[in-house]
This record gives sequence, structure tokens and C-alpha cells, in this order.
Amino acid sequence: MQACRKDTLKLPPDCYANYDLTIIEFLIRLQGRGPETDYQALKESLGRRPTLAEVYRSGSNISDLRRLHRHWWALVDNQADLTTAETDCLTRHAEFLREVETTTMTKSFKVILLESLLELDGFRNPPRIEDLAAKALDVFRRRRRFIADIRADLQDLDEIPPGKWLAYWKGNPINALIGGNRGAEAQRWFEIRDGRFQPRFQVTDDEHDAFQSMVQELVDYRLAAYEPRLSTPEPSTKEEPVEHSAAILPFRKRAGEPAAVDEIPYFPDLRIACGHFRSGRSDADASCRIGPGFGRLDPARHFVARAVGNSMNGGKQPVQDGDYLLLELIDPAKAGSITGNIMVIERQGVDGADQYLLRVVHKSPEGRYILKATNPDYPDYEADEGMRTLARLRSVLTAEDLLINPDQGKTMDDP
Repeated sequence: MQACRKDTLKLPPDCYANYDLTIIEFLIRLQGRGPETDYQALKESLGRRPTLAEVYRSGSNISDLRRLHRHWWALVDNQADLTTAETDCLTRHAEFLREVETTTMTKSFKVILLESLLELDGFRNPPRIEDLAAKALDVFRRRRRFIADIRADLQDLDEIPPGKWLAYWKGNPINALIGGNRGAEAQRWFEIRDGRFQPRFQVTDDEHDAFQSMVQELVDYRLAAYEPRLSTPEPSTKEEPVEHSAAILPFRKRAGEPAAVDEIPYFPDLRIACGHFRSGRSDADASCRIGPGFGRLDPARHFVARAVGNSMNGGKQPVQDGDYLLLELIDPAKAGSITGNIMVIERQGVDGADQYLLRVVHKSPEGRYILKATNPDYPDYEADEGMRTLARLRSVLTAEDLLINPDQGKTMDDP
């Protein structure tokens, strides 16, 4: 309808369509709120094209934006708001721009590295690895909240030895962006050549300024969207061994753990994906009570969710499709070993939504974590940097174990 209104609708040869302009305006009004409506409203309010960070902060649904347009710059193109130089950049670099916008992040490092590269004009003059790492330190000093992502013993950025920081930064994220954490067939956007970090694609002088600006806009958005995920780790009073890798990270405990009570959260819309990754929400819409025999339960750490799929319906502790699962959030100070346990693994999908997978965690002789199904008909997954452990399976509940809150019984109905 937007194309019809702007007289840019493309039809096959020898085809035509007649539209009543009044009907077009009427249909557009019927569409209600959506990415295009939000975009235009912001544009009218600001008197200019909005940025993706501004659209995000306005509360617009970014998942809907990507579902309808695949990525931000495609929406801007749809709204006829790209300059000629930006159109050329989108034609040549659409997949890289989409990668910057949607790549999974368990930490802020990838985006901090990209901001450092932009500040060094690295797409025109590839910097030395040492200079790129030093610039990242400057970015962290400017963006103090993000220091929480750095390993605890390296967080004093004014005292850290340059060599120690360089080794840390080379291990992650530089190694990740040159494809070190991916398979041989994965797309590698950067490489190290003669000690310099550089793109594996060419940005011409004519498109450089537009390209730089487009990437910076995506970086600003990723940092804005990531910042709410930051939290200050709680001090541990007891040291216990915690087994994890860079690919599987512990879930941070909620602040202010209260004393155990009978009632714990129930997540009717958090579908644990036993067969395949599926999207879910992480806000509790209901609560429930668990019968005796399960020990002390704490609503800050324990919750109930439904299983979906059949990939875990084998082995000594089968999980059937539709089972109610008693789960425990992982606390880094108390997680212990995760090997051999059934865990909920969380990742962020390309649409920005959280996704979940239920699997047994095994550690290979090479030190990699393998997420195994108990049903042999389903594939295993090798943990990657976009995944982290969310919770441990405590028990599969029966109908007798689960006592539904009578005020919220309707929310507990089968989906």
C-alpha cells in the first residue's frame, strides 16, 4: 500500500492495477501500529529520519520489524529514506549490515570492538591489533557500565598491564570476529593480515562515509539494546568450583534472594524447546505451589515451565511433550558441575527474541560442550558463543505434585 501511494509499485510487464486512492488511505489506517507506522510517527515527531536506537527506545517491536523487513536498513529503504550512497552500500553490504544488527551476544565485546574499529577509521586503514585493543580500553573507560562484562581480575582498566589486556582481547572478541569460534563453513567477515585487523570485503572510497555511518547507527542500537541486560554481580561468600566454558555461561542470580516460600513462578508462555529452538517470554504470568518432597523452594531461583517436543523423551529421566518441569536458575557461586545434567540453554535468535533448548550437557575430550538429546532421532548441538546456561532441571512433575493457584487456574490450562 505504501508503494501504491508513492506510485512505486512494480508490476510484471503488460500488467496494471487500478486503485481508489481513498481506499488506499483507508486500508493504511486499518493497519494499526506496526514498524512502518512507528517509523513514520517518529519521523514526523523528530522532523527527520529516526535512527534504529530511537525506534528501539520508542517501544516499537523490533522482532516484528525483522519479521517483515529482515533488517533495519531494508525498512528504511522501504520508506524511501536512503540516500544514493546508502542505497549503494545496502546493495553491496546488506549481509554484513544484517550481521552487525542481529549477531548473538552473550557479552558486549563484539560491538565494543566494532565501535573501536570505527573510531580508528579501520574500514579505510586497518589498525594494528595492539592499537585496536588499546582503543577498546578507551571505549570501556567511556562506557563504564559495560566494564561488568570484563573478567573480574581485569576490571581495573587504569592498572591493567597492556600485554595482559591484549591477550584477553585477542582471545575474545578478535578471535570470534575472524571466525575462530565457528566452523570452517561459517562466514568470516574479518581477518588478521600482517598484524592488522581488517575486513575481508572492500569498502570503496565513494561509499566509505555512508558505510561508516550505517554501521555506527547499528552499533549505537546494539549497545542501547544490550545495556538493560547488564547487572552487577553479587559478591560470593563461599568459593565453590563452577564448570563452564566461554560458550556456556552461568545465569546471574536475581538480586535480594528471599527466604523460601511455598509459591513459585509459573511460566505458561516459556516453552522449553525439547525438539528445536523456540521463542518464549521470561516474565511470570502466574504462580503455583509444589507438593512436599522437593526440598526448600525459593521463588527467586525456582520456577515451573512446560516442555515442548520429544527430543528428551528417552533415557533414565525422560521428558515428555507437555510435561511440567521444576527448574532452578543457575547461580555462578553455587552452580557446581553442569556436565551430565539436563540444562535449559538460552540463546538470542536473529529476531532478538530469547530462545530455549533442553539438553544434557556433555564435555568432549577436547574441552568443548556438547548438548545431547536423549531421543536418538534428534541431533546434538555443539555449544557456541551465543548460548548460555539458564537453569538446571530439578524434577519432572506429575499432576499430583503441581498445586495450581486457584486465582490463576485459567492461565495453567494446556496450551
